[in-house]
Amino acid sequence: MAKAISDLKSKKNNFDMLIEIVDARAINISSNKELLKDFNLPVLTIAVKSDIAEVNQKNDLLYISTKNKSHRQIVLNKIREVLKPKIDSKKKKGLVNPQFNILVLGLPNIGKSSFINFLLNKNNLIVQNYPGVTRKQTLVKIDNMLFLNDSPGILFKKIDDLQTGYILGLIGCIKKDVLPMREVIKFGYEFYLNNYQQPLYKKFNFNSQLSFDDFINHICQQYKFIKQDNQIDTTRAFDYLYGLFTNGNICKVNYEK
Repeated sequence: MAKAISDLKSKKNNFDMLIEIVDARAINISSNKELLKDFNLPVLTIAVKSDIAEVNQKNDLLYISTKNKSHRQIVLNKIREVLKPKIDSKKKKGLVNPQFNILVLGLPNIGKSSFINFLLNKNNLIVQNYPGVTRKQTLVKIDNMLFLNDSPGILFKKIDDLQTGYILGLIGCIKKDVLPMREVIKFGYEFYLNNYQQPLYKKFNFNSQLSFDDFINHICQQYKFIKQDNQIDTTRAFDYLYGLFTNGNICKVNYEK
């Protein structure tokens, strides 16, 4: 991570603008504000995955879903709006077709490559649903004016509290194999129980509050996560629930309620 940060900082004078990608389910937690301070550039923050988020429209972020093709032109218009002072300045100097390099920043697996593919209208970059796929900076041409630089996902230098770590886990920004899976799933269950109780009950077919252990037992019985010795398979249950949480398959959610 330190090498990636150092590399980006050494090239910061090559960029005209930053696009910060955050997850619409946790816009503040998924923002790497500390890194943004190192770049004295215009910043456009885009909250992706709005289709699975309970969106808070009280802020001025641009919320989009890469599944909604109509959002593409909205994004391009907003980029040009942010760049307008630089566009006007370059045209005054006689540049008829100015070009701009834009750095796309975000946490691991936040959706940077998917976002760039969305603007490209094709699958040009490697996209996988786990952190650490983009290993180096990648330059792509959106049109004759705009060039986007994808970058490796950069996590915070330090995660200060367990809740932040659990939420980053539930939105897929921390590798699954380093997570304390039981604690992450327990946090997710209790968060939904407190904030989205009825969708939780409906999804898993129960109608009264269960302890976490009873809930896991219910999941194992319902989905036949049973070992050969007739014991419940909690590992399969945790994996199943983790997939539902990270993919937003229970209901639209805001982890910063």
